[in-house]
Parts: sequence; structure tokens; C-alpha cells
Amino acid sequence: MQRGIVDVDAAIQHAREAAQAGAISAMLAMGPHLPAGQVNPDEVVAWSLIDASLQQQGCTGNGLSAQSMKSILSTLNANNITPQSRALAEQYWSEYGLQIKANLGCGT
Repeated sequence: MQRGIVDVDAAIQHAREAAQAGAISAMLAMGPHLPAGQVNPDEVVAWSLIDASLQQQGCTGNGLSAQSMKSILSTLNANNITPQSRALAEQYWSEYGLQIKANLGCGT
């Protein structure tokens, strides 16, 4: 089978749109593996902070367990969280938080 050319820019745009709607996993899965300059690392960290917050609120995942709490705390206390990534997470939450929670069935 011949593989087609991958439109990385389109994939990134689709991942962003999905994250804004509550499906953050694509952004988290591909973001760290893209070449430098394709996605700002602060953006990926910001989405991981939002994902951890949603997990804390019980909006995603399979409920809170010791393992999930450890993962959440690890994300929230990671060394790669910069003031820029935290500010971006706050911006994303302000812009998309209500939409994300509604799409996930978490209410407001």
C-alpha cells in the first residue's frame, strides 16, 4: 500500500478544533511528537492542564482512583508548566470551558 501525503497543518487544526469541543486527546497525543515550530509546546501543556482539570471535576476518565489522582497531580505539578502555558490554559478555559463541559455532559 502506498501512503498518502499527510497534511500536518490540517491535522493540527482538526486537533485544535476537537480540543475546543472537549476531545483533547488528539492534541495531547500528537502535540509532543511534532517537529519544533509546528505547535507551540505551551499550547500542548495548556491542553494537558485543561484535561487534568476536567478529570478532577469528573468530566473525563473513568472516575477518580488513586492512579488517576496521581496522574492529575503529576500533570498539574509538571516541570514544563511555564507562566505562558498556564496563561494559555486560562485563556482556553475562558474561551472554551463552558462548551467543553457541555459537550462532555458535565454541566456548568
